[in-house]
Amino acid sequence: MQLLTIEELLSGRKPSEPINTRIIVYPSETWELALGCEDPRVIVDNNMYVMLYTGVAFSEKNIGIKPNIGISKLYSLQAIAFLDKDMNVLRKDYFKIAGYG
Repeated sequence: MQLLTIEELLSGRKPSEPINTRIIVYPSETWELALGCEDPRVIVDNNMYVMLYTGVAFSEKNIGIKPNIGISKLYSLQAIAFLDKDMNVLRKDYFKIAGYG
């Protein structure tokens, strides 16, 4: 298996052979089915990966909270995924950040 560092990729180095990859988080829930899972941010916590991302849905039906409605009339919300050390999804959910006032 060939590995490239971030620095090598940023400098324009290309792999000499195909690199095997695996899609880890993909649209599988109601709140992700319009445009999928976007803009991920990942941290490691207690040997578990925690990923915050944006889920985009076609409607608010079956979501249970009122998500933000964008210009495109799609519904976006904050989502979270928990993955084990082998990058297997253990759980996915969504949440809303509410302001005061």
